[in-house]
Amino acid sequence: MRTTTGGPMDRVAERKRAVILARHYREAEGLTIAQIAQRLGRSPATVKGYFYDPSEANKRPSCS
Repeated sequence: MRTTTGGPMDRVAERKRAVILARHYREAEGLTIAQIAQRLGRSPATVKGYFYDPSEANKRPSCS
């Protein structure tokens, strides 16, 4: 039987795990982006992306 490792689903699961850990480090431990990046072995830009919410729910109303 053939098993797949390192496939797209593994990457999705790993990203979800990293996001959960990053949120924990930020909220419970109060770490900076740089500290979280170091702990997770990711770049600070990647960690910032974990906190970005593209939904419209958190957008400020436009000034018109």
